[in-house]
Amino acid sequence: MKKLQCFFVSICFVVSFVIGSIPVMAAETIYDGEGNLMTQEEIQSAEEAVALGKQIMESGIQTRVGYNFNIPLLRQDDSRWANTVMACGHSGHTFGAVGCAMTSYAMIFRYFGHNVTPVDVARVSQNNGGPCCNFSSLPLCQAYGHSRENSPGSYSQAQIQQWIVGRFAQGKPCIVKLRKGSNTHFVVARAYYEHPNGATGIYIHDPESNINYSTLAQYLNNGWSIDFATAIIR
Repeated sequence: MKKLQCFFVSICFVVSFVIGSIPVMAAETIYDGEGNLMTQEEIQSAEEAVALGKQIMESGIQTRVGYNFNIPLLRQDDSRWANTVMACGHSGHTFGAVGCAMTSYAMIFRYFGHNVTPVDVARVSQNNGGPCCNFSSLPLCQAYGHSRENSPGSYSQAQIQQWIVGRFAQGKPCIVKLRKGSNTHFVVARAYYEHPNGATGIYIHDPESNINYSTLAQYLNNGWSIDFATAIIR
């Protein structure tokens, strides 16, 4: 009888070991802000960035110090290209009117050493992934030799901001897509500061000179919300 009990115990141990060795499938499917299915590695990376950003924003470990990327400022309504019509499939759409995304990416690519204008970026986008008014960030970044990470589409406004600060700490500047009703706008998230008085802020380069906000909070306080953010990888 003791041998039989031992046999069953051995069988249970083997079964438990085998079951425990089977990978656990993800409980839910997660998409990034652009609607791309995220891998488990991408989800884990995003969660780590949020945790890092939350720690920085809440614990004050960067007191009076910030992450500041020396990103050049470009304007979509610069006279050199403001009246140039974009290749969007919509006649009459100029860079001055709808060129915020291409101008934001041009700023980031310049930061990484590419001597480009928003017109150059739009042309590359048109040739690598579709019309520049409905572009996909991955083929555009890959065309310039970079990769990118998008924040998950399910993240809250606070989580996306934590994600941005976490990516800053990893040396990755970000582009933020904002939304207000049917309007969308892209800006470059370029810095994070903690001031001696305790105030914190994510600082931006705004391609729209008529608005010209300097912080992300200014948009959020005026009825805009963050759609998603994209970190560009060197």
